Amino acid sequence: MIGYLISLLIALATFYTARINRVGAVRASAIIGILSFNILHVFGQDQFQLLAFGATFVGMSSMVFFNSWHVISASILFCFFFEHLVPRLQGMGGALGFSAFLSISIVFLVSRRVSFKIR
Repeated sequence: MIGYLISLLIALATFYTARINRVGAVRASAIIGILSFNILHVFGQDQFQLLAFGATFVGMSSMVFFNSWHVISASILFCFFFEHLVPRLQGMGGALGFSAFLSISIVFLVSRRVSFKIR
């Protein structure tokens, strides 16, 4: 349960930090990632450090296509994939990025499908 909260907070923090003038998504991800990594390191939570780092990928979503509700949905999906998919991909590089991509893609496709049905 705490993992979902961490994923949600980190993804939203990255998403809103990226909106600051001259920061952008990459710098926001780096800033939030380093801060969260160090804070969680103090508490000795290695598994949550990886989760927070992956959640910054979700927060890097474009503000043109996504709003905060999309990021909230994607961060919840990301945490689910982190718990169930990442352990199965142990030893394979890119599992965090793949999980973030998968969660963002699902939210994007569902939101587009729903918006087309409403029209």
